Amino acid sequence: MRGHATPQEEAEIRALEARVDSGAASISELFDLACLYMEPTHEDASAIACFNRILQLDPGCSPSKIWLAYCHLHYSMDPVSERAARQLLEGVLGEHGRLRAAALMISASLGSDSGDLDTGEVIHLLEQSVATAPDWVNNRLFLGVRYAEMGRITEMDAELAAALENIIEAQPHWSIGRRMFEMSITGRTSFGVARWLQQLREHLPKDPQWR
Repeated sequence: MRGHATPQEEAEIRALEARVDSGAASISELFDLACLYMEPTHEDASAIACFNRILQLDPGCSPSKIWLAYCHLHYSMDPVSERAARQLLEGVLGEHGRLRAAALMISASLGSDSGDLDTGEVIHLLEQSVATAPDWVNNRLFLGVRYAEMGRITEMDAELAAALENIIEAQPHWSIGRRMFEMSITGRTSFGVARWLQQLREHLPKDPQWR
């Protein structure tokens, strides 16, 4: 077994890989395979290859742009990948709803990690993400941490409290893509997120640099 895939997930991955190898895989199947490569097999390079393939077939596929930018941010982590992620996100920032919220949030993380954006600029992007998707966890979590760094403790606590209220249970009928989106992008079903948020609420007012 790869990663921590269940026998059922491993069988699904092998079936999708066979479709890809035969040249019969649809964009939807490529997308599902890319998500499974991220979680549970943790084959990041394979996931990136799948998303790149999707964008070759459909250059306007915004969900794949979001995920490829996410992969560049969290897995590749080099200047070339950061530039590629920014270019991908530029094509999504004009979208509406959850895609725009995700693009804003990932843009904030890219700007923060690279040092290209100061804390005020990062906060502005995250506030826009929260305004667009107020029912998420991650955008409020990231915004709360930035508020704490600025000494805005009351606003920090409000964001983290709202994030706690936004946690939901994963549902068995969700698609593979929905499951990944809720776990990694919105953060609403992330493992241990409630405990993490509670710890942040306790520690950040005392030590804004605590992670």
